[in-house]
Amino acid sequence: MNENRKQLSKVGMGFFVFAVLTQVLQLLAALFVKTYYPQYSESYICLIVISLIPMWLIAGPICFLIEKNIPHKAPEKGQWGIGRYIGGLVVAFLFLYTGNFAGTALGGIIEKLIPGAVAMTNNVQTVAVKGNLLANFIAMVIVAPICEELFFRKILVDRLRIYGDWVAILGSGLFFGLIHGNITQGTYAFVLGCLFAYIYLRTGNILITISYHMLINFWSGIVTTKLLEKADFDFMAYMEAVRSSDPEVIAAFVQQNAEGFAVLGIIGLGALVMGLTGLVILVVTIVRKRVIIEKGEIEIPNGEKVKTLLLNPGMMLFILTCLGLIAYATFSNLISEALGIG
Repeated sequence: MNENRKQLSKVGMGFFVFAVLTQVLQLLAALFVKTYYPQYSESYICLIVISLIPMWLIAGPICFLIEKNIPHKAPEKGQWGIGRYIGGLVVAFLFLYTGNFAGTALGGIIEKLIPGAVAMTNNVQTVAVKGNLLANFIAMVIVAPICEELFFRKILVDRLRIYGDWVAILGSGLFFGLIHGNITQGTYAFVLGCLFAYIYLRTGNILITISYHMLINFWSGIVTTKLLEKADFDFMAYMEAVRSSDPEVIAAFVQQNAEGFAVLGIIGLGALVMGLTGLVILVVTIVRKRVIIEKGEIEIPNGEKVKTLLLNPGMMLFILTCLGLIAYATFSNLISEALGIG
């Protein structure tokens, strides 16, 4: 194995360990609580603790210890005034809405083609609907953006950018999408991850992407959910109605939730305006040739790129593990039926 493949394998291995440890420790913690403290097993605060502590206080630091000795170089500091900051945030919302639409559409196609599959899943909305406001704010607006940007932008991009901006951008997006563990979130996490990686490369300031991530999570996970909650809109029931693909079921749900759909329409209109504005900003930026993609210090020959970047042990373990987790989340009902479980 040449030196570049070896270093890239270490990068993948660190995140493979992160993914596996997170899953194993979360499962063990859930079993421990269910066995010894069953009264707390359905507690929302307990579920948040079981989710966050194994991921960011145990698996995260171990991942960092694996990654820290891999050659890395932070981007140089760049100018990013208030105008660019606002423009970047609007484009981020464009990527969020476009990615969410694409992920939901892809999930819908899979559910149509494979009855019993559950592919239109959004854990952010599911958690936001079930939890209390303070816990959601701490988990989704504070902890997740800080930790995810430090790992999937700061740590990862710093180690990939020596191979070129495209490697860092696509690698960050791919890792960020895969780690979300389902198709819908994975799709918009991929496009947002690519955008945040680009912004970090051009600014050298991780605080900018952290703040973008916080604002997006605050809007999509807190504000939108609370607006729909005030209108007595049952998001989970809405998803079930959509999954049914029955026009009568959907029409009945719309009729029974007129106020909620009015709020949803206002949110949708705001998303459309934000998205179109973001599209204009993005097109103007591209036309004026303001998108800068730099080559890396190490240039991998064209015939060796796939083998070097992806077909190494660490990267393959991470990618295949995450794809396996996504497949299980999508087809777990079918797997249980096949095994006669549940």
